[in-house]
Amino acid sequence: MKADVKKKFGNGENYKMIKEAKILNVVKKDVRLFILAGILSIIISFLNISLINFERKISDTILTMNRNLFREIVFIVVVIVVLKIFLEYIKSYTFGRFAEKTLANLRIVIGEKLLKVPIEYIENNSTGDFISRLSNDLSLIQNFIGGSLNDLLYHPVTFIMGVILALNISWKLTLFCFTVIPIILFLSVIISSPIEKFTQKQQDAFGDVNTLAQDSISGIAVIKSFNLQKEIHNRFVKELQKAFKEGLRSARYEVVLEPIKMMLQIGPFLLMFFYGGSLVLKGEMTVGGILAFIELLNVFLASVNVFPNIISNYRKAKAAGERIEEILNQEEESFGEIEEGIKDYPYAVEFENVSFSYNGNMVIRKY
Repeated sequence: MKADVKKKFGNGENYKMIKEAKILNVVKKDVRLFILAGILSIIISFLNISLINFERKISDTILTMNRNLFREIVFIVVVIVVLKIFLEYIKSYTFGRFAEKTLANLRIVIGEKLLKVPIEYIENNSTGDFISRLSNDLSLIQNFIGGSLNDLLYHPVTFIMGVILALNISWKLTLFCFTVIPIILFLSVIISSPIEKFTQKQQDAFGDVNTLAQDSISGIAVIKSFNLQKEIHNRFVKELQKAFKEGLRSARYEVVLEPIKMMLQIGPFLLMFFYGGSLVLKGEMTVGGILAFIELLNVFLASVNVFPNIISNYRKAKAAGERIEEILNQEEESFGEIEEGIKDYPYAVEFENVSFSYNGNMVIRKY
């Protein structure tokens, strides 16, 4: 096993982290890719906000009929768009590589750990529960690392840069539109908190379902011999209903977040049009500023809307991670290794003065 792991993942740090057996240590293994993806996210965020600012300048330039300035701004926008596309590709590749390597290394760590834990721990837990942890729980962790963690890198930085530009356009309109957002964020955090508890119960229920399915397949001969098909089927349906109820509870709470998203989408736009229009009429901001503010509101709403999803996926991944950590935190059995010198001996076992008889007949006499 060790030789196969080293051959596939190298003899360096990829294999050393198996000794640590912690999820966080596995993630730290490829932290350089994560840092690079974070730096690219900051640059891309800056380019996106810069595009919004140049859109504002283009609108104001069109109204002033300044053709030379219009051409210069359009050229800058084209350069920014090309650079942004290139960096988006590099970022997606880097973050995808980080996510896949982390999950691959995590699977290697779990597989190595299961070979070293005491046999008592394996016997005290069902096979179906282990299968659930290696499939369902790792899937939840993968969803967070591959999706929500990427959003966590990009949206907060974009949000902050957008606020800076919005304040530069009109601090009055910015403060006016942001009065309702903190309240909605607070409600989102409160509503999403029970999801972690429901997810853990649901994963435990799926573990029981997998256990029953595993036992049914391995013991199908006994089940048919004693005509237990109906009883096993009823137990299977009962466990599935239990898992379904836990999943339904989690889904109900996630549905509650949808009206909050609608409030975030409609409310700020209405406030912006009413109050922003009055500022334009007073000459305190330009029409280009209104158009830029529409784009900025989309940035703000995207960041705010994704925030509850990040929290929800984090809670799910946290609950799944705790089940994985239970395996990784188990003590390891001590085991011996074959000494290298043994292979130099011509015989591994030596017989001297050995006698053996069977049914009174001597088979070997003082061999």
